[in-house]
Amino acid sequence: MTDDQLKTAIGGGLVAWIGLSLAGAAPAVGGIGFVVAVVAAIVLFMRKRNGQGPSA
Repeated sequence: MTDDQLKTAIGGGLVAWIGLSLAGAAPAVGGIGFVVAVVAAIVLFMRKRNGQGPSA
């Protein structure tokens, strides 16, 4: 995944989490979006820290 794709995953995951939470969905359902966002953020952070460029 590229950095842009990771940023999109972070944003999309947070939007899904917030949207589902506001809609009254079960926390576990909205939690999936939150987990996706957190994992993508960690990958992006590690990539920046290691000085790696975008990679597929």
